[in-house]
Amino acid sequence: MSSATCPQCGRSTVIDGRISTGSDSMVYGSAFVPADQLSVWRALPGILFCGGPHVCVSCGHLWSSIDPQALRDYIQAHGSELLKQRIDESDHGPYRGLPDSELAHEIADKVAEIDALVQCGKPGAAGRYRELRGVTWDQAIKETRNWRDLKRDEKLAFFGWEPKKKQPVDDLESPYF
Repeated sequence: MSSATCPQCGRSTVIDGRISTGSDSMVYGSAFVPADQLSVWRALPGILFCGGPHVCVSCGHLWSSIDPQALRDYIQAHGSELLKQRIDESDHGPYRGLPDSELAHEIADKVAEIDALVQCGKPGAAGRYRELRGVTWDQAIKETRNWRDLKRDEKLAFFGWEPKKKQPVDDLESPYF
């Protein structure tokens, strides 16, 4: 997601993308295609606009709208793992699914920092990852190469997070029986 805030609601849940028009493959009318899908935009139709576009002749602000649930459904079906995680983070916070501990927050913050660098597409994610982890360049490049496709648990594990293993219910050796 972009670091911008929505001019209408003020939330930072803005996703960059492009406008696909009727001249593009499979699109009839104007549609929004998330930047995450730019490499395959010709194969996917995007999300059709509900109205607009509209423009203010005083300031030049251009806007339209799309159904937010249709956008979420589209991202769930076609978005990268990183984009799905960004949506989950905006809904549930950066520490979702983790205990309220200093270590868990520190690790989640490191993952979020690398996520943000990868999301914006600027060079530097591997270098920052290397600094945070204290690993070689080769290891940093290898581990960040497919960062956009890694599950959140995999990213947390790179920084040392190990979720508690669930005790099997039928374990008669368990102190709970």
